[in-house]
Amino acid sequence: MNADDFNSFFKELWEDKEPFPWQSALMKMVAEQAWPETLDLPTSAGKTATIDIAIFHLALEADKPPLERRAPVRILFTIDRRLVVDDAYRRACYIRDRLAEAKCGILSEVAERLARLANSNEPLKVIELRGGLPREPVFIQNPNQPTIVLSTVDQVGSRLLFRGYGVSQSMRPIYAALVGTDSMLILDEAHLSKPFEETLRWIRRYQSDAWAEEPIRRPITVVRMTATPSNNNEGVTLLKDADWDHPVLGPRLNCAKLASLVSIKWDKEDPEETHRVLLETLTSKAQELMEKMSDAPVIGIVVNRVATARQIFERLRSKGDAVLLIGRTRPLDRDELVKDYLPRMRAGRDEGHNPRPLYVVATQTIEVGADIDFDGLVTEAAALDALRQRFGRLNRLGTRTQVDAAIVYVDYGRNKNIDPIYGTALVDTWKWMKQKAGNRKVIDFGIRAMKAMLQNEDVASLLTPGKAVPVLLPAHMDMFVQTMPVPTVEPEVASYLHGKKTEPEEVQVAWRADLPEELKPEDELKIIEMASALPPTQLEVLALPVRAIRDFLAGLGREDITDVEGGESEDEIEIRHERRYAVLWRNEDLSIIHGPNEIAPGDRLVMPSSYGGLDEFGWHPESKRSVRDIGDEAASRFHGRQTLRIHGSMFSQWSDDLEITNKAEKLLRDCLDRFDEGEDLSNLCYELIENLLGLPLKENVKLKLAKLQLNRTEIPYPGGVLLQQRPEITKSAKLMRIPLDEHCIDVSELAGSFAVACGFPDEIVRNEMFAGRFHDIGKADPRFQLWLYEGNPIVMRKANELLAKSVRAADWKTIGINRNQAGYPAGTRHECYSAAMVEENEHALDRSDDMELVAYLIGTHHGRGRPLMPTVDDGGTLIRYEVDGKKLNFKGKHNLELLGSGWSDMFWRLNRRYGYWGLASLEMLLRLADHRQSAKEEVMQDEA
Repeated sequence: MNADDFNSFFKELWEDKEPFPWQSALMKMVAEQAWPETLDLPTSAGKTATIDIAIFHLALEADKPPLERRAPVRILFTIDRRLVVDDAYRRACYIRDRLAEAKCGILSEVAERLARLANSNEPLKVIELRGGLPREPVFIQNPNQPTIVLSTVDQVGSRLLFRGYGVSQSMRPIYAALVGTDSMLILDEAHLSKPFEETLRWIRRYQSDAWAEEPIRRPITVVRMTATPSNNNEGVTLLKDADWDHPVLGPRLNCAKLASLVSIKWDKEDPEETHRVLLETLTSKAQELMEKMSDAPVIGIVVNRVATARQIFERLRSKGDAVLLIGRTRPLDRDELVKDYLPRMRAGRDEGHNPRPLYVVATQTIEVGADIDFDGLVTEAAALDALRQRFGRLNRLGTRTQVDAAIVYVDYGRNKNIDPIYGTALVDTWKWMKQKAGNRKVIDFGIRAMKAMLQNEDVASLLTPGKAVPVLLPAHMDMFVQTMPVPTVEPEVASYLHGKKTEPEEVQVAWRADLPEELKPEDELKIIEMASALPPTQLEVLALPVRAIRDFLAGLGREDITDVEGGESEDEIEIRHERRYAVLWRNEDLSIIHGPNEIAPGDRLVMPSSYGGLDEFGWHPESKRSVRDIGDEAASRFHGRQTLRIHGSMFSQWSDDLEITNKAEKLLRDCLDRFDEGEDLSNLCYELIENLLGLPLKENVKLKLAKLQLNRTEIPYPGGVLLQQRPEITKSAKLMRIPLDEHCIDVSELAGSFAVACGFPDEIVRNEMFAGRFHDIGKADPRFQLWLYEGNPIVMRKANELLAKSVRAADWKTIGINRNQAGYPAGTRHECYSAAMVEENEHALDRSDDMELVAYLIGTHHGRGRPLMPTVDDGGTLIRYEVDGKKLNFKGKHNLELLGSGWSDMFWRLNRRYGYWGLASLEMLLRLADHRQSAKEEVMQDEA
């Protein structure tokens, strides 16, 4: 297979569609030379085919030794917008599925090569990386698995800097290694992410040989794509005559997109009247375009603020079908909107896909990556680059002979009005358009016409301004790599992603119907227990600026926020407190917050649904309507097993008939009363489900109840019961127990195989295997073993076997009881004893090449110790362990938490030796091996 086979690959992949000339040329350039740093490509030119090229390049080089392979194994397609309703994600999923089902031909050969690289049956993984939540698993368990990741600057950038948004402290090094090594970051519309670009340049510098004694190879590769270069010399211009004349691409590049310029005067005496006129003008222009067109057109209305979009949407929804697209939407809600509306407005839709005229009201969130095609467009004035992106959604495929558009501008006269997003570029762009439009007041935003107008022009002042970005100094990186515990004072990571004066990490919010609206002091523990019964997943949370959620809890409900990542930070405002509360998840601990000022960046909140603030289209703080609780559906999808809470507050979502919901509540109360009297919960739940199935509930609820009738677990919580699906075959407690020696051997072999496949030198492979062999020997502590045997010394003595894992308790409360019975102090870390035992018994072991690295890898394999170990009140222990006929003994306390132990000094020495991301990648190998082996053991247990 060689680079010339790309055309055949593309044609077979896309069922006889030929690649565009520029795509074939880029493939040849990548294979023979390297990826260019910047690609100058207009909207609708097929930029997402860079994913196809990257995948084919990886397959092309899959047989090469790891250090000779230039194609990174992880492809990060990154954009600076939240609404990933884009053809990039769908395209990646399509490629994954086609490769998985390929039986012959070039597709099959590519799939086989990728699968061999991963040493698995899965040629390609596709991940949509959203904000995580504590205890969620890492997105990849094999460092050599070819993977396409679709995400945003916030999610990728924060992970790269060891501060992953929504990622637990313990998992941050793994994410930093996965994103920062053996990866290629394709930064779409890079002109929107200038601060992040500058940070990436510093990161590349810190990944160079100059910043480590023994640098780990394969640093991150960065490829910029932009439709709006800031000057004519920026980027590799890939479009040639063959592209402009191409029968498919040519019409997209050559079609005209005429836009009339509409100006309204600002009334400084009555700003509200100006805003009303703006709304009326945008709405009327949209209606005019709709009336001019026949059949069932799709008219886009794109504005600069969420509040403006809401107001226009409310005006137009009474005129016909309308949909609101904003970035601040829960992922599950967004998926439903896409399912319902995307077929009606996507590029290349058939005539029957949109049976009725449709208004699409949106914010900047559709500017990048959205595969949407408007028949007409009305847009609020913006910077030139933003307008070009918006016009990229108009007549996207160039199939219409004529399209009309309007750009509406508020003229502030001599009054200075600096837009919070576009700065002075908005006014400068308007002046430039007026000059180009002349007396006709019409300007052509077609790609060819715009290219001609911009020839030899300095457009820097017309583009969205980038904020100043702080210099990423070594001292700052030294703080960022301290992941657990983090420094008390550290730089704000958001400023390195979006520039200075940027809002810090956002708050992730979930709504739950089973939380009471009113907080009574005596109910706090009960409310925490209710929230912890079903932890929220990433599919149901909404990311909001700190100030927005503070305002909402204070009862202010301000909606006029921007819809871009890294918005401008604002000063604190004086807020009016109401009796609103939320359950706070911070570092896996739960508590109640009683006032808005207790909220900090990065927090995760669960609020009562009765507070409102959200509808099916997204963030709507003015809404008083109860928010739909999607916790069960989100958990079911995320964990892959049916989950359902039966609680009185959920019944209103199960039926619209009050009489039916009252009957359901009575059935639930009877079940819980009988449980309190001592009856078996499993039998009671079976009876409850039988009775609920007899009620005329919604069909989707009945389907869930039927699935949970037999194969389930039941967890009672205040006011209800949580049901979760489980395998039909009852697990054997005996087979649940995993021998310690067996587990360590398997992890050792897996870590070694990962290291070999990644191309690490032999000494690193041996160190990884050595660390894997001894990573869990601290579990030989008699107290830990008694904990694994559920605090039962008789069972432990009878079994006479050291365990790595045992029967999983049904809940954390039971786990805590077992630990107390075993006498194992809360917070004690077995990995600390593992590391201490290796150091203590070094004389009795076959030395590794780097015993310091081995001890470090063992001690950090659960994420602690970067740079300090936790302090625990532990009186010490006596541990005996035998491996390969050699007896290891340890007596006393490990003392690794002490400053004099040398642990933190070792952390810094190893960072200097291997580099920030290099050391993290060495940790990643062992930790992923441990994760993967543990997952394999769980599957074995489920099948037992």
